[in-house]
Amino acid sequence: MILDYTNNSGHVRLWLLAVLTAALTGFYMFRLIFMTFHGEPRLEPERLAHVHESPPVMTVPLVILAVLSIVGGWVALPEGVLWGNAFGRFLAPVVGEFRPAIETSALGLSVVATVASMAGIALAWLLYIRLPGLPMLLAYRAGALYDLLLNKFFIDQLYDLIVTRPLFWISTYVLFRTVDSFGIDGAVDGAGLTVETGGELARRAETGNVQSYAFVYLLGAVAIVAYYVYRVMH
Repeated sequence: MILDYTNNSGHVRLWLLAVLTAALTGFYMFRLIFMTFHGEPRLEPERLAHVHESPPVMTVPLVILAVLSIVGGWVALPEGVLWGNAFGRFLAPVVGEFRPAIETSALGLSVVATVASMAGIALAWLLYIRLPGLPMLLAYRAGALYDLLLNKFFIDQLYDLIVTRPLFWISTYVLFRTVDSFGIDGAVDGAGLTVETGGELARRAETGNVQSYAFVYLLGAVAIVAYYVYRVMH
């Protein structure tokens, strides 16, 4: 339906891109199947001994979803095939009908998409079942192009260099060490340390020794007398 609507809206180039995507989807999905369930095991022998089917709590929902996906596809068939797009007619009173800009054969477009998907599946079978050594040879022959595609055009590395590393540096050395540790923690810890130091000094002044108190009192009295003598003499 997506391919049908894309073509009927007049965007032929987008339709061709979608057909190529259908072929790629058939290729990588069956590559996954072939590499998982066919050929030589890729697990270590000790792990391979523990491979088993998933429990019903996982398999039963998957079976239900598979059945519903098949039913969903048969509910919305192309116009002119069996009962046609019954689901679209059901929703038409609410969302309206789709009016294509270009009338084409939906069945023909479906055949093209199906052939493209089958071609992708056949290519996956050829590369990963019939000639399993061919992908490695193609990767070696492609050289830099294979490395470019394998590293996803180096977008992740570029993002890491431009965005991730500067953010980590700013977070570590500016926000954490300077603002958080030195600024905020320093202010809070400094206030607490000041109060603690002042309390410690005040505590040491209160010794409970009467002789010490008398000596301090004498020093105060001498200081007051000295102050007034100084004032009188000057």
